[in-house]
Amino acid sequence: MRVTEEDCLEDKVLSALRQVVKFYSDTVLNVAFSGGLDSSVLLTGLAMLRDQHRCRLRALHVNHGWTEDAKVWESACARYAHTLGIEFRVTRLSRPSAKKLSTEAAARRQRLEWFAQVAGPGEPVLTAHHSDDQAETFLLRLMRGAGTRGLGGMQFEREFKGMLVLRPLLGLSRADLQTWAQTQGLSPIEDPANTDTRFDRNFARHEILPLLESRWPGAGQTLNRAAKALWSTQKVLDEVGASDLCASDYPIDQCLLGVNGAIAVSKLNALSLERRLNLLRYWFAILKLEPPSEKALQEFLRQLWESQTTGAPALRVGSASLRRYRGGLFLIPAGSCDAHTHSPVLQWHGVSLEIEGVDIAIEATQTVGRGLKSTCLDHDGLELRWHRGGARVCPVGGSGHRRPVRKLFQEAGVPPWERKRLPLLYHEGRLVCIPGVAIAQSQAVSPGEPGLEIHVSDLRPRAN
Repeated sequence: MRVTEEDCLEDKVLSALRQVVKFYSDTVLNVAFSGGLDSSVLLTGLAMLRDQHRCRLRALHVNHGWTEDAKVWESACARYAHTLGIEFRVTRLSRPSAKKLSTEAAARRQRLEWFAQVAGPGEPVLTAHHSDDQAETFLLRLMRGAGTRGLGGMQFEREFKGMLVLRPLLGLSRADLQTWAQTQGLSPIEDPANTDTRFDRNFARHEILPLLESRWPGAGQTLNRAAKALWSTQKVLDEVGASDLCASDYPIDQCLLGVNGAIAVSKLNALSLERRLNLLRYWFAILKLEPPSEKALQEFLRQLWESQTTGAPALRVGSASLRRYRGGLFLIPAGSCDAHTHSPVLQWHGVSLEIEGVDIAIEATQTVGRGLKSTCLDHDGLELRWHRGGARVCPVGGSGHRRPVRKLFQEAGVPPWERKRLPLLYHEGRLVCIPGVAIAQSQAVSPGEPGLEIHVSDLRPRAN
């Protein structure tokens, strides 16, 4: 029996898809389905395998509203999914501004956000990216000045907000998919927007890559090999970064609010500039934080190096901030009250309370023989204040003298950015408690006496 080229190609396409579906029996596979060539091949091939591997399919279509025909294409996709007996879901995005051609990244983000909403726990999302897409991605990132992590390109799998995204066709070319689609008699949608070279990816696809191929045949494959090589390099850099991060660990016990971790400034500065940069990039990457620009990162490290034991350089890192205190460099959740304006005085009777502005929650738990006297909650209760002024307190375990709050914070090692957010508790006009730091002798419980422990927690989300 003669094996044709089409048979071999069908084996390649279905074989690539089997590598995924064999792990997802009795699971819903969400398929990003635009109706174009690539996603049509993906959805059709998966439909051929679903019964054998007992998996269920759900087609996810995003109507970007970029052209007048978008609604027609949406209907065509719905009909095709129905023909295959596949559940169809659609979302419609707001039409982007004509003045802003940098909508590609924004639209991609919107798509992923919606996919993450639709996909249930343990349900992956499959996209139809192939090797030509990889070559285009390499060129686009190269032109944006990406480092090894970015130039390593797309990987077979990635995570987005707990959702697993799989790219089973990444090892096949666009030509492979075109040939397979022809053998299956598919009639994919031809979106005119895909030829609009005002968009960067289309420009790379229709202008740059053909020019490179005309001069250097196989240029696309070469770019794919370069991406793989750079990804391998990045894995080695990550191993070095993990080792350096572990060796630079700094205690965070003194922190009373949220912190993503800390490293020792002295150990960081002992590394070469290249390893310092690599350590921070690795740290941001494992916490899925959007890294700052290379220029901003290098300037931060310069200030950190030159200040040595003085100064407090800071750097915004996505939804977090790098802040220095004493010998540590802390990565903390960022918030709107970094430049804090004092909150008003609040009356508090011990019930759990979330406080906007300083983004904290406070609660009291009943104890015996430790903490603050429970009678503090009688009558008018406690006052929460943030204006320190010259506040003083005579703390339990102290010398018996009233001491400045500022000194108590310093001795406890509480970082300055947390001090701004922590409330002082007053009873009948007198400071009686600094949560996590001190309790006034006059209001401390005796052995066997009912008491209260005051707990303050951070409402700002930590990176994960």
